[in-house]
Amino acid sequence: MSKSVLYIHSCGSFGGSSRSLTELLLAFSKDDVSPYILTQRGHVCDFFKKAGAKVISVPGIVQFDNTNIGYYRSFRWLILLREFYYLIHTIFGLLKARRNWKDIQIIHINDITPIFAGIIAKILFRKPLVMHVRCLHAPEKTPLRSQFLVYLIHKYVDQVISIDETVKASLPNGISSQVIHNGFNPDSSLVKGEASQFSHLFGKRKLNLAIVGGLIPLKGIMELLKAAKMAVDQDLDINFFIVGKNPRQLKGAKAYVLKKLGLAHDMEKEIRDYIKKHKLGEHVHLLGFLSNTTDLFKNIDVLCFPSHLDAPGRPVFEAALMKKASIIAISNPKSDSVIANETAICIPSKDPDALFKGILHFYNNPLEVERMGELAYRLAEKNFNILNNANKMAKIYDALLSKS
Repeated sequence: MSKSVLYIHSCGSFGGSSRSLTELLLAFSKDDVSPYILTQRGHVCDFFKKAGAKVISVPGIVQFDNTNIGYYRSFRWLILLREFYYLIHTIFGLLKARRNWKDIQIIHINDITPIFAGIIAKILFRKPLVMHVRCLHAPEKTPLRSQFLVYLIHKYVDQVISIDETVKASLPNGISSQVIHNGFNPDSSLVKGEASQFSHLFGKRKLNLAIVGGLIPLKGIMELLKAAKMAVDQDLDINFFIVGKNPRQLKGAKAYVLKKLGLAHDMEKEIRDYIKKHKLGEHVHLLGFLSNTTDLFKNIDVLCFPSHLDAPGRPVFEAALMKKASIIAISNPKSDSVIANETAICIPSKDPDALFKGILHFYNNPLEVERMGELAYRLAEKNFNILNNANKMAKIYDALLSKS
């Protein structure tokens, strides 16, 4: 019997967490789950609807960010002002959901940051709450806030899920979590053929690399550009593809203030300026947003993921399922997602020199591209098969309903 699940998603742009949720919904059979989604308004709504979900969108979902990168400090405390504004919209959105969707059986928040939205939903619907943890935490940086989160989770959350062992290991002591990996089905992508418009660029050079994700500094894009400059200075025959766009378009006084406070960046402009200044246009290509990465991964050799997050992101296993190895900025890789020098080259974060050395290794050893790509595929197929992981999620829903 199909289970009615209310998903709460806090980001309006289509990124890693929304792609993971979309792939999960597509992998469920209609007999498993009937999805309903409350989300921040944005491009993501179209994808959720294409995946068969009924959607209510609001200007924003209230969040509390205590993640390793986003935790509040200095000027970042000002973000809480926005959350009070989003709290009102979250409550109205949930009230509308309760009025329109009367048969909700489970609530599932699509990260730890919208925990207050999940708690409000649980109070309104009186149904089990699943919390899907996607971001790394650093309890030692915010011990009191972390203890407060542990208290809330014990009191309100019925099941905690982590996307991999790296995320699970970062959680504060006292939180029990089950790992269910994300998934990717290259044949089920919602939009096909987007990369064909760039086909004239693929295969033109000895090595083709890509970075995929939102255009924000913590993705390590500037490190990639500096490594690309080193490659061009040494006259290496390499193409670099940058896939993504600015998460939000800000204009006027709001944009000026946020940029001055370091809370917003126009990365696309910075990238274009850097490419122009260092004459990298023949080697570095900004492709914009691609909802479907399948065609891209078919045509590159190696994925670069020099993120500051110290964790493997979604593009790593997407590329792996297309038999592509990666260069990843990670200090302590877990064997469920990354095996150093087998499935990926692991480097320190914020280190363009180390990134360039990784690129040079693949450039000088083309057989390594094939060997590590094959090993990456075997690991990804074992842990990131979307049908297997959707089945694990459905069993968790069944277990919660059997207890309620």
